[in-house]
Amino acid sequence: MVIDCLKSGFYKAWRQKRMILLFYVFNLFFAYLLFAPVFYRLKAFLGDSTMNEILGGKMDMGFLFEFLHYKGDGLFAHVLIPVVVYLFISLFLSGGALTVFASHNKGTLQHAFWGGGAQYFARFIRLFFWSLIILVALLFVPWGLFTFLQKAIWGGDPSQVIIVWGFFVKLFVTIILVLVYAMIVDYARIRTVLNDEKKMRVMIYQSLVFVFANFVKTFSLTALFFFIGLVWLVVYNLIADFFIAPDALVIAFLIVTQQIYIIARVYLKLGRYAAEMDLYDSLSFSS
Repeated sequence: MVIDCLKSGFYKAWRQKRMILLFYVFNLFFAYLLFAPVFYRLKAFLGDSTMNEILGGKMDMGFLFEFLHYKGDGLFAHVLIPVVVYLFISLFLSGGALTVFASHNKGTLQHAFWGGGAQYFARFIRLFFWSLIILVALLFVPWGLFTFLQKAIWGGDPSQVIIVWGFFVKLFVTIILVLVYAMIVDYARIRTVLNDEKKMRVMIYQSLVFVFANFVKTFSLTALFFFIGLVWLVVYNLIADFFIAPDALVIAFLIVTQQIYIIARVYLKLGRYAAEMDLYDSLSFSS
């Protein structure tokens, strides 16, 4: 069932090429808003020649910290505002995408997408704020409970090995719990769209019950999409690290590669929405 939903999700997402293009343009626009202030400050800080070397090479973390120290004033505000706007517009777009997939790809961008985005926008905002309670509760496990247990067992001054291993354990558990959080939010949105629900706190609870009642299947699907995205990220980074030269052609190639990667991430996101909706329909019908 999970593999069938995975294939179906990719197929349905591929049929919505205009929606892929819309999400790509949206991500590209906000990437520009996010990185333009950083780019122009870097250019003023370094000059054109050194800037080309930075763009065509690996990121030096020491240089990054030095740049933030000297040119970081006010940068946080320039970055924060686009991130917040991006978040809210993403909620609108997710409502439109889920409405299209709920209509079994019969809807159009003019009707199902924009109408669904507008219809569920306010509800998804409320859902987001309700979901923060779940997120805080989940993240308390690795960063609150695990830290308490570490101090209780090894004391306030554990060895370096315990600190390192403890960090990696907490990081691994955090990734798992963030995936669980994403599942709960996604299925709450799906239930809202399919049933035209209006009480978002009820949707969060019902989604929580649904996810854990079918945890093996829901988590398997989410983990598959996470793994595919991770593989794509590794491939992209390998390509980016292989072509290291302050050359115009290399920089142009890296920019094109980056755009392909962004499109692939958009396709993966829409495929996840469609696959999760298929899985929800299958599990609800079988129960």
